[in-house]
Amino acid sequence: ENRKAEHDNEAKGEASAKHARQVLNKHVPDKLMDTRVAALTKEMLRKWRNGMVAHESKHKRPGNKKISHSTANRVIADLVAALNLAFNDDKVASDKAWRSAKGKNHGLKFKKKKIDKPERVFLTPEQEAALLSACTGQFKVLVEAALITGARPPGELANLQKRDFDPDACTLYVRGDVVGSGKTGDRHIYLSNSAVEFFKKQAIGKFKPTDWLIPKDNGQKWEKSNHQVPW
Repeated sequence: ENRKAEHDNEAKGEASAKHARQVLNKHVPDKLMDTRVAALTKEMLRKWRNGMVAHESKHKRPGNKKISHSTANRVIADLVAALNLAFNDDKVASDKAWRSAKGKNHGLKFKKKKIDKPERVFLTPEQEAALLSACTGQFKVLVEAALITGARPPGELANLQKRDFDPDACTLYVRGDVVGSGKTGDRHIYLSNSAVEFFKKQAIGKFKPTDWLIPKDNGQKWEKSNHQVPW
């Protein structure tokens, strides 16, 4: 795990290394994490893989919910990348525990036919009101901004700066989850009159063009998982 994080730190920066560490810590149980790589077997890894998507599994950490097959495949990719680093660095003699019979690195992944489609949920006005009533402070502002724009919280909304809001053109410029990129890419969102008024309120007290438009209660930028804390 640590070797994988160090490699990501060199190749993609500290953010990628931190994310890889968080993913592995969340989804790989202590017993498996403490097992020497040379002692791993296909059966152990498959049992762990299947446990990630099973209800009430003893292979999942307390508090973890069932995850989808597609999410499990992304976790598997992170673990396999860490294991491959150990193999390529000559820390372990064989990679047969995670390599498929055809020699592919991701032999552990669920097959495409098992991959679930994303669940699409549309809230009713009553559900939106109930959600907002359960939120407070800047977290409530973040949630309301997400409902108004459809932008991804916190990433896309966290990147919003005062200069991105144009009240005259009724637009909001969204940079994506990471500045310059993102799953949906950079784009302009056209705002309704009520949405314009909402963002005008957020712009009050922001004097620099680069001031965060929707900061946390302490004025700092939202980080990747900060929005999970209130729940």
